[in-house]
Amino acid sequence: MIGRTFSRAAACGMIVALFALLHAPMPAMAQTTATQAATSISGTVSDGTGEPVAGAAVVLRGPMTYTATTDGKGMFSVPGVTPGIYVLTVNKPGYSTAIQNDVVVLAGQTQDFTVRIDQATFSSLRTIASVQATGRGTFNTSAASVSVVTSQTFVDQAQPQVTRVLSQIPGLQISFPSNSSNGASPGSITIPNIRGATSYETASLIDGHPISVGQYGDNVTTFLNTFMFRSAEVIKGPGADSSVVNNAIGGTTNFRTKDPTLTPKPELLFSVDNRGGTFTNLGFSDTIGRLGFVVDYATNHNPSALNGRSVYYDPSFGSYNGGTLQGNATSSKVGNTNSFITTGYPLLACCYMLAGNLDQAAELLKLRYNFSPVTIATVSYLGSQTLSDQNGNTSDFTNGQFVPGDPSYNGSLAPGAIQVASVFPGAFNGENNNEPIFQGELSSTLGKDTLLARYYHASITRYQFQGFNPNNPDFNNVNLYGVSSGSGNVNQTFNGTPASVGFNDYYQEPEVDKLSGWSFQYQHPMGEGLLTFAVDQTASQSTDYSVFPGPFYSFNLPPGTSQLLTTYLLRGHFFVVRDSTLP
Repeated sequence: MIGRTFSRAAACGMIVALFALLHAPMPAMAQTTATQAATSISGTVSDGTGEPVAGAAVVLRGPMTYTATTDGKGMFSVPGVTPGIYVLTVNKPGYSTAIQNDVVVLAGQTQDFTVRIDQATFSSLRTIASVQATGRGTFNTSAASVSVVTSQTFVDQAQPQVTRVLSQIPGLQISFPSNSSNGASPGSITIPNIRGATSYETASLIDGHPISVGQYGDNVTTFLNTFMFRSAEVIKGPGADSSVVNNAIGGTTNFRTKDPTLTPKPELLFSVDNRGGTFTNLGFSDTIGRLGFVVDYATNHNPSALNGRSVYYDPSFGSYNGGTLQGNATSSKVGNTNSFITTGYPLLACCYMLAGNLDQAAELLKLRYNFSPVTIATVSYLGSQTLSDQNGNTSDFTNGQFVPGDPSYNGSLAPGAIQVASVFPGAFNGENNNEPIFQGELSSTLGKDTLLARYYHASITRYQFQGFNPNNPDFNNVNLYGVSSGSGNVNQTFNGTPASVGFNDYYQEPEVDKLSGWSFQYQHPMGEGLLTFAVDQTASQSTDYSVFPGPFYSFNLPPGTSQLLTTYLLRGHFFVVRDSTLP
């Protein structure tokens, strides 16, 4: 019993002694050795082409402040750094500023950074560039939420259009107009909405400048070819990073075209899908002496999942044997809403063959000339020409009931459940879209300040059409099933009767939208921050009208409607670091 008590007491004594030993102050020699362990920060700074940036100022601010300057190879080193949490800043006149917060420096460790600071340009909304450390990802230093989708993402997912990839970004939805558009068809009109804002509350930019958006104020992303772009930037939430702040209520989308590369870079891609569609890309970029260039040509032939599909439709109001067909379809209310959907079809026609195709060609030519290390001129042309079938794009399908309601009906189409398409019968219903964009930009420095100036012109020539003669119908050869009845119309039961049905389908909608503008920006560094003053002015003009049988003209806007918009912007990016000498 005594032995057990002594053992317990001895054990307790040893624990107390060990606890005291662990919490005793370290000898001065031990503290000095840990503090003086090798701790350093190093890295390499390059521009967007991979060219080293010499003479860039590197500042590491935290418990202590350290500075360095990159050498001719873009390399820097900061030895003997006191452990702690720092902010790393890299800047140079004529370039964007790179910032990384929360750089944790541990005793005895060496950290190596890869820093990229793009040459100052209007094309990017990210005025603060990204810094990457070995083993770490990119980060966002903007006041708003910024997402960047690179061109490689589109290639990896085999998507020549931007719609499905951008829809994967949280907070961004590529939407379809509420009255039409079929998501299964590549030619369907698509528009970006950010965080629930409408399309005209989303700023739509290419290379940082506004584009022509016509009377509706939305950017139709249907006709953008992903092979023309190096990345797509999405700012979610209102912010001053957009040059057209008044439109950036919900956010901003900015598509950046490809830039010249420092070394030769050929691109060749050809793809075939299981529907017989193809897309190709042929491009080349390089820098020869002071001249950098990008040349790219891409095609997209996409027949879609609807191509060649034969569908039933309601032929009511079509002309037949001197009369007019009348099916008297019935509708039902959708749940507890105020919406109605057609559910009963006494008369149907078979068949209308959907096309649902999209055929596109896109081109990019960009030239960049370095007059000096600080003065650069860039000119570019971006274009696309697209033909799509609007019947396949705008058709929807209703799961309804075929209800001929006549005991004498004995056609091969049995009464009951059937899927019916809402089409515009008659001739081919198509859309031509041509969108050329030109821009020129000049950037230079004045001491430590950066100057940017730009001119741009964007236009849309869009033409929707159907029918060949405004005074005569176009005929479809179909089989009719069911019953047509009504005063003054054809009263007849059809049992799969072959018929030539005419439709007054003539429709033309020419649209011409033009936008020209210029921008000026002055950037002045303030410590490690940046003060920016900018002016952007756009002049837009739109003409959009429709032609119906008769012909009857309907003007959506008075011809030549124009708008002049000037934006003044004063923006500051400042980075506050706690003074370690304060309590």
